[in-house]
Parts: sequence; structure tokens; C-alpha cells
Amino acid sequence: MEVCFKKNDAIKFTWTMPANEDGLRQLYRIVSMSPPEATGQFVADRFKLIDTPSYRDYFTRMFKGDAQRYMNQATLTKSELARITQQVALLYGAQDRLVPFTEAAVPLANAIPQADLMRLANCGHTPSLDQPEKFLNIARSLFG
Repeated sequence: MEVCFKKNDAIKFTWTMPANEDGLRQLYRIVSMSPPEATGQFVADRFKLIDTPSYRDYFTRMFKGDAQRYMNQATLTKSELARITQQVALLYGAQDRLVPFTEAAVPLANAIPQADLMRLANCGHTPSLDQPEKFLNIARSLFG
């Protein structure tokens, strides 16, 4: 069983370099449920960091080409999944719009018998941003 999904509008948008602060603010709203950092000074400061010719070049090269091809290349095959023998912990945002929970996390967890899947409510693509306390508590319980 391969676990893959099709490129969606959220991926298409986030794989494009924001043209301005409003674009970066919108990007944060896509990847995070309610990012307090996506307003005001945080976005202005962050945009100043990334709005440079060298970063624009880097970002454009990194996400250049067919996004679906890159997603397919990141898909594990049935034989690759079968070779995973270690315990796996998947921590996943229930409202992830880039890599949807039901389309990606559930099939992946089902394909790895020793995988534990933890679904975080009110959480998008960025568990550490959306649910920092839950994220840290889970990490501490797993890693000490």
C-alpha cells in the first residue's frame, strides 16, 4: 500500500514565495489554525528576513517544478513501509490543510502496524505552533 495524495490548493499556495507581508500572513493562516504570530510585527519582521534576493532565489529553486512529482517521490512504497520495524509515533494536526489527516496520516498509520497516531484537535500543519503545550508534553513523554 502506498500512502499518497494529490497536490491541493494549500500546497500550491505555500510552495510559492510570498510576494508581500499579506501573502506571508495568508500562508501562516493556511498552515496554522490560529497563529497569534501571524499578525502585526511578527509578520513584518519575518518578511524582512525572507524578502531578499538570495532567499527568493533559494525558495524558488527549492519548490521549482512539478509539486506532485516531489510529493510522489516522498511517498513510501509498500516494501519500504514493510521494512520499518521500529516503533513510530505520528503526531498530526486534525485540521492540516496541506497534508490532510484522513488522506495521509490515517492511511500511513494503518500501513505501519507498530505506528501510534496521535491526532491533535484545533491543530493544522504546525503542531508546535498551534498546540505548543500538547506538543511538548507528548515529546517529553516519548523522549524524556
